[in-house]
Amino acid sequence: MLLAGLATAGMAGGQADCNRYQGSWERRGERLTFGPLAATRAFCGEASRDGRYLADLQRVVRYRRVDDELVLYTPKRQMHFIKQ
Repeated sequence: MLLAGLATAGMAGGQADCNRYQGSWERRGERLTFGPLAATRAFCGEASRDGRYLADLQRVVRYRRVDDELVLYTPKRQMHFIKQ
């Protein structure tokens, strides 16, 4: 399960498969960018998506909110998050 949280104070954090992460974020208009992210370094196994997920967060260029869904866009992917 991949979880993301964006606090109003510009801090982000969540669960990336088997590791937790945190860092900063900034929004300017439709642009959303993440600063450097720190993550725990548990061994997740070869099937883990941790590395790809965290790398993709660093590549986010914009976002869109629709109802309870947040969509983050990188140049090559979209990541969809549902509010819980």
